[in-house]
Amino acid sequence: KIIYQRSVPEQKGEDLHDTYRRLFAEKRSREQAYGSTIIGPHRDDLLFLINGRPAKAYASQGEHKTFVIALKLGEFQHLEQQRDQAPILLFDDIFGELDAGRIEEMLNQLSDIGQVFVTTTSRNFFDKISHFKHTTHYYAVQNGTIDYQTETPENRGMQGA
Repeated sequence: KIIYQRSVPEQKGEDLHDTYRRLFAEKRSREQAYGSTIIGPHRDDLLFLINGRPAKAYASQGEHKTFVIALKLGEFQHLEQQRDQAPILLFDDIFGELDAGRIEEMLNQLSDIGQVFVTTTSRNFFDKISHFKHTTHYYAVQNGTIDYQTETPENRGMQGA
């Protein structure tokens, strides 16, 4: 379940636009002192519940990452349907807390949907899986040098990175 949480409480008898206008006026000097906005829709949040409990507090790090990945894949499908074109996906360091089964499933799903960029500080997640059957292309950055490499299922694990 997903619950939208406003940062600005709804005021009875007051239009949301008027509520924001009033609060902006009230908080202006404080916002100027902080150098950033205190209120606004950018401060709203989504509360994700798993079995009625907040995922943020009760899910393991691996479950939390899996949940975020599933949300991103849902967003991908929605955008693809709306625009009739596959968006480019970017995942930043998503494999750190995942077990081998989840990593392998994730890579197999990603390899079938279009152009995907995955950043990681370590390539050792490939050591955890043995059945990933797709060719990967990657840029390895070491000591200020960028090296482009291609890895096939046949030569996976034979290259050092």
